Amino acid sequence: MIYQIRLKRLFKKIGKKVDAVLVFGDGSLLRFLTGHGEGNAIAKPRGIEFVVPKMLAEAASETRMKVHAYSKRDEYLSIVEKVLGKAKNLGIRFDVLSHSYFIDLEKMLKKRKLFNISPDINEAFVEKDADEIASLRKACELTALAAKAIPLMLRAGMTEIELMREINYTMKMIGGGFVSFGENTSHPHHQCSERKLQKGNFVMADFGCTVGGVGSDITRTFCYGRASKKQKQVYAEVWNAQKMAFDMVNEGKELADINKAINEMFEKDGYGPFIHSIGHSLGFFGTGFKNVKNQIVTVEPGIYIPSFGGVRIEDDILITKDKQGFVNLTKASPTKELIEV
Repeated sequence: MIYQIRLKRLFKKIGKKVDAVLVFGDGSLLRFLTGHGEGNAIAKPRGIEFVVPKMLAEAASETRMKVHAYSKRDEYLSIVEKVLGKAKNLGIRFDVLSHSYFIDLEKMLKKRKLFNISPDINEAFVEKDADEIASLRKACELTALAAKAIPLMLRAGMTEIELMREINYTMKMIGGGFVSFGENTSHPHHQCSERKLQKGNFVMADFGCTVGGVGSDITRTFCYGRASKKQKQVYAEVWNAQKMAFDMVNEGKELADINKAINEMFEKDGYGPFIHSIGHSLGFFGTGFKNVKNQIVTVEPGIYIPSFGGVRIEDDILITKDKQGFVNLTKASPTKELIEV
């Protein structure tokens, strides 16, 4: 069973550092280890036990893992103590905890000690297993199909918010991201607004959808109406930068080298500097852009010119380390030419 394999991988990495892992307030780790995303759980090398309010007990029991249900806080504290037993050193992902929650846990657990296992988890699960890859493949497939349909959605006078709604409806999945028009595309991240689409505007759509707890991330840039010479030049520069990044992934290059090469290219051609990273990892955990087999990362060069607009092209790739080096999971949506709608 995939969840038993994941649990074994987790404790193999942690070793004897901790006796148990608290999966408290951590939906990503909970879903990764159990397939269920609500409530708290305690993981030990031999298994996982849920600690949930009664309203969540039935759903948690569908995992066939042991479930402890409570209705009052005193019951909750007593169950946690019972499940922990003699475990003294407890692992938890500090990067998902608020400071106040951390203080509450320290008080609740008294003489037990909390250890940060975020780095261990990120390192242990850089390589995605077959189930995580399958979910990400599906998410990327749906996202690419939605991106391919965007030119058919564009109409004069529509707002950024309206386009984002149509994209999410097309995916028919839980989506997220943003849309920007015109000079708003010079913002690498943008809050969708009531800005209306006009002829000659760049249209940037950065979005994704979630399947099985993990999400895709894609960006496409279009032009509504006839593109100017400068718009075409900027787009071509970004496409060439992405192609260079792909070639460098094939050569086994890592994030810092790719970022440096893109920055040098943009600076030389008068567009620099490159103001963000070439990409990041996808999946349950923020494992970072690492050029290793079965890692899934984004490749997303971009140029952003204030008061003019910007272009970003973002694809999601599965690194394979074979002859090609990677598989582009979002290639169903074309990127080479600036599409004029």
